[in-house]
Amino acid sequence: MDYNLFPVFVEIMRHRNISKAAAVLGLTQPAASNALARLRHQFGDQLFIRASRGVVPTKFATDIGPEIEQHVERLKELTQTQSKRPVDLKQVVRNFKIVAHDMEECLILPLVISGFAEEAPNVRIEIRPFNRVTLADELVAGRVDIVMAYLRDPYKNLISRELYFQDFVCVCRGGHSAAGQRLTLQEFVKLQHMIVSPEKGGFSGLVDDKLAEKGLTRNVQVSAPHFLSACQYVAGTDFLLTLPRQVALMGAQAFGLQVFELPFELDGFSTSIHWHRRLDKDPEHIALRDLLQEIVKTSL
Repeated sequence: MDYNLFPVFVEIMRHRNISKAAAVLGLTQPAASNALARLRHQFGDQLFIRASRGVVPTKFATDIGPEIEQHVERLKELTQTQSKRPVDLKQVVRNFKIVAHDMEECLILPLVISGFAEEAPNVRIEIRPFNRVTLADELVAGRVDIVMAYLRDPYKNLISRELYFQDFVCVCRGGHSAAGQRLTLQEFVKLQHMIVSPEKGGFSGLVDDKLAEKGLTRNVQVSAPHFLSACQYVAGTDFLLTLPRQVALMGAQAFGLQVFELPFELDGFSTSIHWHRRLDKDPEHIALRDLLQEIVKTSL
């Protein structure tokens, strides 16, 4: 008997509607339907019959409903009791699955891995690439503990907390004619550029949108998917590369690049951590995400 399916039973019983039950639980409608199918198999009963406006419970479902609801409420009470106990991170044994963008992967994750190794040595970290298409399903299915990224799109039942803010700067190789100079806007657009486009590719981005507002365009010759690789490319060419400030400083240290301010204003952005609502009260998850935030706060 899979007791993890009981909350699905309880919410369908309460709402008499699979879609509404799914929304309450933070599931997709197909996931809730799949859970109901598994419940039907386990109990050997249809449990709920489709009606003109939702579903109606069978007699068997009505009979067992109060007992299952009592069981679910008891589990909630136990969870709340456990959540009040302090978590000893050195005793936590768990796989912690982190989805990260390329930028966070090179900028934050080295700090996180080092910090977890010291403070939570029995936690294994599984790092997975960011995929906007599959992220929502992965969150619902429990295949992700934390997402580290700037998210443009809204996601249902996602809780977020800001990690840090970055503005933008430009980098070039050390021997470039722009190195150590304060470029004018006209000088900036006349030079050749490289762009980092992690997801959609192409030769246009935030900088180009801002320049278009001023009636200007620039010459973008190379589009790359990864930030540090782009820094390496710039180190051997005469291209300029606009980057988030912390990434630019890392690239400058690694590849001897020169960092300088942009000759126009460009809004910055915040990188946050995100997690599914059902993990919000998980004591170990709380302790681990607090540790993650403290590591970033004290290191960047």
